[in-house]
Amino acid sequence: MRLALVNDLGQGGGTERYLVELCRVLSAREHDARLFTGTPCPEAGEAGLLHPVLLEASPSSDGLSDLLKEVSEFRPDALLLNNLLSPDTQRALSEIAPAAAFLHAPAAFCPGGAKFWRSSDTVCQTPYSPGCLWRAFSQRCAPRRPGAWLGSYRRTGAFLEVLKNARRVVVASRFM
Repeated sequence: MRLALVNDLGQGGGTERYLVELCRVLSAREHDARLFTGTPCPEAGEAGLLHPVLLEASPSSDGLSDLLKEVSEFRPDALLLNNLLSPDTQRALSEIAPAAAFLHAPAAFCPGGAKFWRSSDTVCQTPYSPGCLWRAFSQRCAPRRPGAWLGSYRRTGAFLEVLKNARRVVVASRFM
């Protein structure tokens, strides 16, 4: 089976280590698994698994065109989408092959990106809704600048719409 693992944030953290190890395990089981990432990931490069492609947030950008071309040429049977920064990127990739979205952090469904209220040291139980607009300021769980906050709120809504069409949504914990 040909599997494309796509990750926007190749910062060499836990997600990247997980994806490199997943590629190794899948390859050992005779699958053709490749990691497509927007930023350098030394561990993947050393393992010969990396296919670096500059990812951009806009579907009309050259970066997204390059990514779509690279992934399409690979002809995957399935995709595992990780940490995508743009709902447009996720939507476009999902048209290439069946896709599962792995949510490593709550940014795709929480406009504040944390699902945590720092002011009261509690986990937010509120689903994405207009109530998030009030809580952003009362609980200080989101950017303080209204323009940044509204952009985050809209992006979360767009991600949730895209996730409704994903074949699967995978999370690593009950907290998510």
